[in-house]
Amino acid sequence: MITIAFFRHLMCLGAFILSTPIFGQSNFINIDSLSDQQKLIVKITPVTKVVDDGMFSIRIAVQDSVTGRFITGLAGKSSKKSLLTIIRPKVEELCPTFEVTEMKEEMEIVDPINIAVVLDYSGSMSHYVIDLKSMAENFIKRLSGNLFTRLNFDDNLVRKPVDAVPTKTPKSVLDDNYNDYGGGTALYAAIRDGIETLSQSKGDRALVVFTDGYENSSGIGMQTVWKKAKENNVSVYAIGFDVGGYAILDSLCRYTGGKFYPSNGIDTSIFKELGDRFSNHYILKGKCKKSFGYPVVIKSNSPKISGKLTLTDPNAFKPFDAEAIQFHTFLFDSNTTTLIRPQRKSFNASIIGIAEYLIANPNSKIVIEGHSSPDGDALKNLKLARKRAELIQTEVFKYVDQKLRKRSERYQALQTRNQIKVEFYGTEKALYPATSYKNFENRRVEVKGL
Repeated sequence: MITIAFFRHLMCLGAFILSTPIFGQSNFINIDSLSDQQKLIVKITPVTKVVDDGMFSIRIAVQDSVTGRFITGLAGKSSKKSLLTIIRPKVEELCPTFEVTEMKEEMEIVDPINIAVVLDYSGSMSHYVIDLKSMAENFIKRLSGNLFTRLNFDDNLVRKPVDAVPTKTPKSVLDDNYNDYGGGTALYAAIRDGIETLSQSKGDRALVVFTDGYENSSGIGMQTVWKKAKENNVSVYAIGFDVGGYAILDSLCRYTGGKFYPSNGIDTSIFKELGDRFSNHYILKGKCKKSFGYPVVIKSNSPKISGKLTLTDPNAFKPFDAEAIQFHTFLFDSNTTTLIRPQRKSFNASIIGIAEYLIANPNSKIVIEGHSSPDGDALKNLKLARKRAELIQTEVFKYVDQKLRKRSERYQALQTRNQIKVEFYGTEKALYPATSYKNFENRRVEVKGL
């Protein structure tokens, strides 16, 4: 059986250090069109990967690193005829059925990819909903012929997928009603659930999430998401709105063989690159007799291209060592301890979730942090932050006391109360200035694991 880790670290970029000729406006460059004197600077990037009981499939894109155009003509029905091959270990000896095929946008899709589309409809995305819907709809249409699932999310952890199983005819994103969503952001849980929609699918799998990267409601950490992606052979891609960072989300993409695209609002160049990556690639496929081992090297046999792509063992390091759990962020109306309207229906479920976690994990501890927006009197804001934090604490206590109401359970109830710590900061840890349209996110209570 093939070593699964062989395919887990397809985030490495292979650069061929050559000189670049001048080409026309075509998005493709055929290797046969180059003279012996012409050389390319080329990068190889991963698209997806899957491995199952000795069978493997790796999709890679080969592009001119200067113009971004895709290099065609490298495929062949056997490792001897193909200009792309695995040279370490010896693929001919270990994988007698090894072959390379080429997929281009204008070709019929004979081996579709299973793609989960995950859309962030939380309150902080209100300024980007139109861009998000347009971008996601065009992405799906551009890749028609592949199989899609779709999940929309805010802070509701029990929301059902729009398309729960892979389909070639997904529901239109343009029909989504943003008014049905809002509030906090269960980003990690949404990615986890998006991966789950692909768990029974056959073939290559990828997840594309459109988000502003904010996380406050999942009740799990990124380590759980990474493990889920790793177990299910899912490459994660992300389109980021508003902010160009998200180190944790970027790490998830890289460690699963995908890519993170930071963006300010809709960015057509990013959308084009993401769509092209899924539409134009090579498939290295085969069945092998035993484990490949490390390292694994892919190179081109063409004299017009020199260089190689080395894939290393991802288990040599851990991308997320700590499971930093953030259970929920409760948002409040201005100058009150009243939750914003989109969170009121799910409030009880959120409290129950926190309390049940503490009861089931008696060695765990959480902190409830109260905050307020940086406008108004500082002392009043500090007192308001305290009231908000104590409100959440009181509701958790009520549930614990009701759940553990028997005389024999009272000691456990008191111990569960001791697992909770309350802190309040007023405006000290404001996320945004008072003039920001996201000022409402400053009026919050965060519940975090310790």
